[in-house]
Amino acid sequence: MLRSVYPEHKWLPWKFKRLPRQIGRDDDAMKEALSYIEIERNIRSPEDWYRVSHRNLIDLGVAPMIHLGGGLFEVLRKYKADFKWEEDKFFRGK
Repeated sequence: MLRSVYPEHKWLPWKFKRLPRQIGRDDDAMKEALSYIEIERNIRSPEDWYRVSHRNLIDLGVAPMIHLGGGLFEVLRKYKADFKWEEDKFFRGK
C-alpha cells in the first residue's frame, strides 16, 4: 500500500517490524534484498556469498526475509541460479 501512495520513495520491506509471510515468495522484493546484501557486504563474486553469516543477515535486518525464503542457500539457488552453489561452503559460525 505504501508503494502505491509514495511511489517515489524506495521502500525496503525488511526494514519494517513485521513482514508479510508471502514476502519470501515475492521475487522482486527478494532480488532487491539480495542486491542490498551485495552492496552492504561488498559482494563482488558468487564465492563472496560463502562468507555471509547469519549474524550479518541479522545486522542488515534481512534475516527474517531470507528465512521466509527458505534460508540463504535456497534463496541464492533460486535467484542466482547461474552459479552452482555448494551448501557446505556457507559460513558456519560457532
